[in-house]
Amino acid sequence: AARPDGIARVEVLPPFGSGSLAGYWTLEEIKMKLDDMVSSDVSGVVADKIDTIGTTIKGRPIWGLKLGKAVVGPDTRPVAYFTALTHAREPGGMQALLYFADDLVSKYGIDPTATYLLDHRVIYVVPVVNPDGYWINQDYYFSTGGVAFGYHRKNARDTNGNGMVDRGSDGIDINRNYGYQWGLNDVGSSPNPSSETYRGPFAFSEPETQAQRDLVAQLAPKTGISFHTYGDLMLHPWGWTPAAPADSMMFYEWDDDITLGNGYHSGQGVRVLYEVNGEYTDWCYGETTLKPRMFAWTPELGGPADMFWPPASRILPIAKENLRSCYHVASIAGPYVRVERATLAEGALNRGSIAHLSLRARNKGLLPTPGPELTATLTSLSLGAHVVQGAGTLPALPSLQGADQAPGQSFAITADDTVTLGRLLRFRVDFSDAAGFFSRDTVEFYCGTPTVLLADDANTAFDEWSSNWGIQTGDPLRSGPFFTESPSGLYPNNTNRSMTTLAALNLSTSVHAYVDFVTRWEFEGDYDCGLVEANRSGNTYVPLPARATVPGLTGAQPVGQPVFEGAGRLWRPERADLSAFAGPGATSVRVRFLSLSDSGTNFDGFRVDSIRIVTFDPAVQPAPVAVGDGPAPAALELALKRGRPCYAAVDVYENEPVLRGEHPLLKMDNVLWTPHSAWIGNYKYVPLPRPQIVVPGNHDIPLSLLGERGTREDHRPLRRDGYRHA
Repeated sequence: AARPDGIARVEVLPPFGSGSLAGYWTLEEIKMKLDDMVSSDVSGVVADKIDTIGTTIKGRPIWGLKLGKAVVGPDTRPVAYFTALTHAREPGGMQALLYFADDLVSKYGIDPTATYLLDHRVIYVVPVVNPDGYWINQDYYFSTGGVAFGYHRKNARDTNGNGMVDRGSDGIDINRNYGYQWGLNDVGSSPNPSSETYRGPFAFSEPETQAQRDLVAQLAPKTGISFHTYGDLMLHPWGWTPAAPADSMMFYEWDDDITLGNGYHSGQGVRVLYEVNGEYTDWCYGETTLKPRMFAWTPELGGPADMFWPPASRILPIAKENLRSCYHVASIAGPYVRVERATLAEGALNRGSIAHLSLRARNKGLLPTPGPELTATLTSLSLGAHVVQGAGTLPALPSLQGADQAPGQSFAITADDTVTLGRLLRFRVDFSDAAGFFSRDTVEFYCGTPTVLLADDANTAFDEWSSNWGIQTGDPLRSGPFFTESPSGLYPNNTNRSMTTLAALNLSTSVHAYVDFVTRWEFEGDYDCGLVEANRSGNTYVPLPARATVPGLTGAQPVGQPVFEGAGRLWRPERADLSAFAGPGATSVRVRFLSLSDSGTNFDGFRVDSIRIVTFDPAVQPAPVAVGDGPAPAALELALKRGRPCYAAVDVYENEPVLRGEHPLLKMDNVLWTPHSAWIGNYKYVPLPRPQIVVPGNHDIPLSLLGERGTREDHRPLRRDGYRHA
C-alpha cells in the first residue's frame, strides 16, 4: 500500500491484541482487518465491499460492513447493529466488536448458532464511529515514541476557533449530540465547548452523528450495542431520567442473560452510572418517528484497573467476556427460544433408572418463531447420561411468550448405575422448525435423590439461622417474605452482614452437596458483593461457586473468589456447590449468606428465598429399576467402523435347524443375509458351499449378537435394545 510519502510497502495485519498502538489496531490496521474479512470470505457471509457510511470533518471515511449470507432480492431479515469508538480513547470496544465479527464468520458452517445467525440476521458493524478523534490519540502515541497515550474523547471540531484542534479540549462529544432529549439540562451534557461532554450547537450538528442517524433509519435495526469503556457495566435506556422505560421488564430479562458470566452491573444508565442527555441508545430506543424502536445497550468494558487503555494482555480477555452479549443481542433481534423450565416427572434422575423430562420454552426474541410448530431435540453432554427418547414438539411461540412441551411427548433420559451420586448431568436442547429456525440451550440435573437437610422459605423467621439480616415482603416480582441484609432500603457503607445456619450439617456420608435457592441482587459492580460460604469444623469460611458468580476483583470483594456482583434483576434459581465440604470427617459444616460493601456507592443488596441444602447419601438411594425387553424391531443394521472391519455372529431361529454365520456385513430386512462362511451344529466352522443365503418372507426373528474384531478369540458383545444374549 502507498503511504502519504508515496512509498509503497507490503503491509501485514498484526494478530489480534498485537496492534501497533500498544496492542490496539490503528486506523490503518482496522481498514486492513475489514479488507481481509471481505477478501477471505469463501462462504458468502461478508459483503463484497466496505461501505463508507459518512465522512468526518477532516475528510476521513466512516466504515461499515454488512455480515450475513447473501440473499437475492430485498433483504427482510432482522438487523442487529454494532458500533464502537464513539469516544476516541476507548479502543477496547473496537477490539471486542471485531473479535465478535471474526468469531461469528469463522464458525459459519461449523457452529449451528453462528450459521443460523448469518443465515437469518443482518449483522452490521461500524468499528470506528469517530475516526478523527481516534487518529488524534493514535498520532499522539506515536509522536511520544509510544510512551504516552492520548485521552482525547470528542471529535475533531475546532470549538475554540483558534484554527487548530487542541487535543483534550476541542471537539464535540458525539454521545451527547443525538436528537432525543438533546440539551435537556446542563447535568447530562454541557454547553461549555471545552467540556468533555460538550453537546454541540444543536442536535445532529456533527457528520459522525448524522451518519449514524441516517444509517439506523435506513437499516431499522431491532437491537444493537454501542461499545464503550470502562466500568464493567451494561447500560440500557433511559440515561436522561430515572423513570423506568415502558419495556423495563424486557430489558431486565435480557440484562440478566447478557451479563451471565461477566458480572457486569446492568440497568438504566442514570441509575447505575450518571445522567446523560442527547445520548445514542436513548435516541435508538426513544426516537420512533424516523425509525422503529431499537433496543440498544452501552457496555462499559473493563474494570477499574483497566481504564481507557488496558495493557495488551487484557485485550483478548475483555473481548472474550463480551462475546456472549454480542451473540445474545444478535439473537434477540429475531426469534430466540430458550428453556424457561425443565421438570422431571419422577422428581429425580436416579442411577439405573429412566426419568421423563418435560420442558417449558420461552421465545426471548423480538419476532415470533416462523414455523407451524417447534421441534425440540435432546442430546446428552455428560458421560453416563443417556437419552432414550429425544424428540418432542412445542407450539410456535410469539415474541416474549412461553409454552409447555406437547402432552405425551416428554423426553426419556437415563443415568448409568455407575454415575457418582449428586453429579450434575447436562443435556443440550436444540430447537428448530420447518422454516429454518434454530436455537440451542442446556439443562442440568443432579443424579440421584437428594436428602434435604434444610428447607426454609422465610416463613418461620430465623428459626434455622444466626443472623443480622432481616425478612422483607412487598417485592413486586415475588409474593411472600424473603431474606435480605437490607430490609429497610439500600445497604449501608462498610456492610458485613451474614445469615449462618444454626445447626451444624453432617455431610460425612455425602458424595456431593449443594445449596439451592432463588435470588435477585444488586451490588456496586467491581466493589461490593454477595457470597455463599461454607465452613468445616470451625475453620475459615470459603466462598462457594454458583452459576452466576464471577471472580472478585477489588474493594470489599475477596479477590479471585466467586461472588455475586452487579445485578441480577429478576428472581432466578441458583445452585452453590457445597461438594468440597462433603465426605469423611465432614460432620460439622455450616453455610452462610454474606453481604460485603466498601464505603462508596450503595444499592439494594442480596435477596434470598426458598433455600434448600441437599446432600446425596448412597445409603438412602432408591434401588435401580429393572427395565424389560422391548419389542423386536422390523429391521436390524450393524454399522461398521470405517477403515476397520467389524464381524458379527448371528443366530437365526426359523423353526429348525439353526444357521450361524460369520460375515463382514449384515442387514436384516425381510431377512437378507450375505455371509462368507458359517458354523453348523455345535459351532464348528466350515466353509459355506454357497456365497449367499436368502430366506424370503417376513419373520419374527429373535437374534443373539456377538461382536468380533481382529482374531476370533477377541469377542466383544454388541448390544441392541430388545435383544438378549444367548
